[in-house]
Amino acid sequence: MSVNMQLTQTQRKELVNAIQTQLSALERQLELHRQGLTNVDQARDQKDREADDASQHGGDHEVEAAQSDIDKEEFDALSDALKRVHTPEYGLCADCGQLITFSRLMVEPQSTRCFACETLHELSS
Repeated sequence: MSVNMQLTQTQRKELVNAIQTQLSALERQLELHRQGLTNVDQARDQKDREADDASQHGGDHEVEAAQSDIDKEEFDALSDALKRVHTPEYGLCADCGQLITFSRLMVEPQSTRCFACETLHELSS
């Protein structure tokens, strides 16, 4: 592993704060999704009872469910990053071993690849 420098303790503390802030926001968002799904289900049930065509409301439920899944995946990735933030491997690219920039980690603390390797990964996917 080729490491030019390690993250400082101050940077790691900033990252912990950033992760915790993002996790809190996602927890609130996931709760809103749960409430929204409930509201959509209730609206669909009401429409069914009224014998209206509820299929037009089915898309709302699917969009909410998909967004909830995306938020849950991000929540899990951030939770994992919070567990790893104080390990020596955190902040090192899983592909090339170089340090992931602090600025990138502040935006996406769950990153496991540097920008160059992530770009290559996305292009090959």
